[in-house]
Amino acid sequence: MLENARAKLAAKRCDLIVANNVGEANAGFAVDTNHVQLVEAEEEGDVPPAPKSEVAHRILDKIVSMLGPEAGTDDAGGRVRELGGEAPAKTRAIAAKRAKAKPRRRN
Repeated sequence: MLENARAKLAAKRCDLIVANNVGEANAGFAVDTNHVQLVEAEEEGDVPPAPKSEVAHRILDKIVSMLGPEAGTDDAGGRVRELGGEAPAKTRAIAAKRAKAKPRRRN
């Protein structure tokens, strides 16, 4: 699993890959817990088995720490954002597409 994660990290030129072994008992699909490895170019970190919401928070904590001191939270609700820059082009494109889309009707 870790070898595949390292290969994907290099191939996709990412800073971080979250790897999980879906064959592990009480982790992956159809259960409420997960156990993942955070794989960077120079190190790997274990996120021990925990509820998926806790694992997600640990992943976000890692991402925020990777952003460095220029990362922060907004004033309305504490969502993480990057200071001093605009959203990546892909994010802007998705937001523009959603803004043009017709609203869905709720039944």
